Amino acid sequence: MLFEYCSNNPLASHPIADSRFYWTLAEQYADGRLIGDTPFLSAPLYPYILGAIRALGGGLRSVYGMQIVFNIATAVLIAWIGLKRFNASIGLLGATVFLLMVEPATASFRILTSSVQLLAVTIAWAAAVRALDRQSFAAWAATGVAFGIACHTNGSLVFLAPPVIIWVAMSANRRRIASAGVACAAWLAAIAPAAAYNAYVCGEFLPLSAHGGLTLRHGNNENANGTYTAAPGVSTDKNRQHIDTFRAYEAATGKTPTWRAVDAYYRDQVVAYWREDPLRAIELAARKAYWFLSARHYGDIFVPTIERDSGLDRAWSLAPIPTAFLIPFAILGLISVKPIRRRNGLEWAMLIVPFIVVCVFWYSPRYRLPAAPVIALASAALIYSARHREGRKYKILLAAALAVAVGIQVTNRVIGFDKPEGVAPAFHTKLGQIYADQGQWKSAEKQFETALRGAPENAHALAGLGASLVEKGQFEQALRLLHQAVELQPRNADHQTALGAAYARMGKFRLARTSLQDALSLDRNHKAAHYNLAGTMLMLKRPASAVEHYRRVLEIDPAAFNAAYHLANTLAAMGRRAEATAVLRDAVEQAHRLNQPQAQQNLQAKLNELETGR
Repeated sequence: MLFEYCSNNPLASHPIADSRFYWTLAEQYADGRLIGDTPFLSAPLYPYILGAIRALGGGLRSVYGMQIVFNIATAVLIAWIGLKRFNASIGLLGATVFLLMVEPATASFRILTSSVQLLAVTIAWAAAVRALDRQSFAAWAATGVAFGIACHTNGSLVFLAPPVIIWVAMSANRRRIASAGVACAAWLAAIAPAAAYNAYVCGEFLPLSAHGGLTLRHGNNENANGTYTAAPGVSTDKNRQHIDTFRAYEAATGKTPTWRAVDAYYRDQVVAYWREDPLRAIELAARKAYWFLSARHYGDIFVPTIERDSGLDRAWSLAPIPTAFLIPFAILGLISVKPIRRRNGLEWAMLIVPFIVVCVFWYSPRYRLPAAPVIALASAALIYSARHREGRKYKILLAAALAVAVGIQVTNRVIGFDKPEGVAPAFHTKLGQIYADQGQWKSAEKQFETALRGAPENAHALAGLGASLVEKGQFEQALRLLHQAVELQPRNADHQTALGAAYARMGKFRLARTSLQDALSLDRNHKAAHYNLAGTMLMLKRPASAVEHYRRVLEIDPAAFNAAYHLANTLAAMGRRAEATAVLRDAVEQAHRLNQPQAQQNLQAKLNELETGR
């Protein structure tokens, strides 16, 4: 199934959005560049794991295989925790339920931190359960370290710290305050490396990662519906967000931006939004809560149900149970089935904290996912109790959970909440962009047209379809679509770049230059804009400017081998052969280091040509 998935699903072979961010960062780490020029922009552990795999020569399939192993390991830990907290049968049933849940299963086939965070949070849970047996400072310290490491996979897990530390204080048999202090100190020590890295890179105290205020803003604004809503003028690309937010802060305040100041700037916007209309804020939080409790289809990056219906993902055949369906079972299980050994405050915290995170920030399947191990085991406890324990209590509770779970899904279908059609345009747009990146323009055009039938003003689909039509030579229609995309999102550098590239293909190089310069005014690090502007400047007989932009492309992405090739050609044509050969030598070395044999061969051939010509 893994081979089939990687072969037939373009989403598996071509990382997008956050997946592309992680995969690109992993390439940087694999290349030995372990320290960047920004603080961590997301939870830091996962990209380093990917970097290690890439450094060992592994690719996407290796990652997916590793994540499948991680999910199995998570299930084994759930079984062990179930044994300790209940009995062996509940443990095995909990592990089975977890493996049958669709979200953990599909997460194995994503370049996202989900599988790693599931394993990390379950290891922390297991460490806490083990500490109950050991009742030693070392065991409590291990619990703190485990939860601290889990925070490196999901920054929102820092909100588990207060309830877990309180639980330790209540659960220790002796020297309770000291035990809680040891766990807290160990937790802080585990988080400290990320804070130290951030301080080294940017000179500011950021405990784990940047953009907490922006993330809060994504879920709390005048257009919010409980899910992700992009902030005005800020890219959805993690690599560009700090550029956009710094520019917005400077324009609004006239002050020099810092990471903490920008974070506070967006956080203050949210507080003002809440204060302006508290009832609206409460209503929005309730809507997010309902997303958490009922959502099956929505995905901010991937949409498993649409992938299944499109024939792209067969993981559903092995793992068909939605997380939302199990939540009523889990809640009633935690309420009614008492663990044999201790009270279940820890399990409640591990369920409630992700719920609160969603209510405060915004709903995403990824934000709910840390609760999945507890949901699986608590659901199993209720199901087992209804089957094997005497009396009608558990049978009644099981029937009630089933009625609530089914009732919620029927209600959603009736009122149109969380319907797949709502996220289908975004899904088909992303799929179209992948086909376009792979040069499959006919397939890309079909996906963009499908997206526009569902959302005629989807600017990304308009721009994508416009670019596809450029490849077919239908320039007038393409320009109409591209201009429409720019009008809908005038501050989107991607759309301006696509428009400029279209003008260049038509031979309208001055118009192309204007659009590409507009794109760079929005994002000075836009690689495609620099690359296209370099080619445009060559056509306008301005090779020195072309050289400048090709060099900028290589500064942004040292693995941009096409830019290196054209830069060397341009320098050689200008009579600067020594510089041209130096560029090619660096590019050949880079291609060899990144195991890109075809690029290395092409670059070496050009280098040989220049050296022979000399």
